Amino acid sequence: MQTTNENISTAKPVKGKSVNGGMNDSDMTASFIRQINIWLPIMLGFILYFIIYEMINMPIQKNSILYAKYGTNKAEKMGGR
Repeated sequence: MQTTNENISTAKPVKGKSVNGGMNDSDMTASFIRQINIWLPIMLGFILYFIIYEMINMPIQKNSILYAKYGTNKAEKMGGR
């Protein structure tokens, strides 16, 4: 009876099988770059969408500079002093 170590050391590699699916290094690099070019703009678009969404729905506190500037501009546009 053979032990596990003997089976591993005497096993022959299977010819014709490639670890990376038959792609050479330049094809693999091109595939990585293609994946980055596809997914990076999609992820940046989602991030930009959520940033804009959060800015639109941001509560404005009455003691903030943003509220003072917005209130001042709104009053001036309405004709108030």
